Amino acid sequence: MAKKKAVGSPEERVGRVSVIHLQGPTEEKDWLTLANKRTHLPKATIVRLALRDWGAGKGLPPYPLEADGQ
Repeated sequence: MAKKKAVGSPEERVGRVSVIHLQGPTEEKDWLTLANKRTHLPKATIVRLALRDWGAGKGLPPYPLEADGQ
């Protein structure tokens, strides 16, 4: 089995950290995979869009990143 290689150079990865690790039932994973396939949006973008909208509804400051795919 081939070992996965890191994406981008170390300079490109500076400042990027793991933000969330989500565990859940298989049905949740299947739903997110279906949303990804139907919308052609990366799963991370789907989560960011949901967080942005949820935060706006709760009166939080604007989400710190632009979530593409609106």
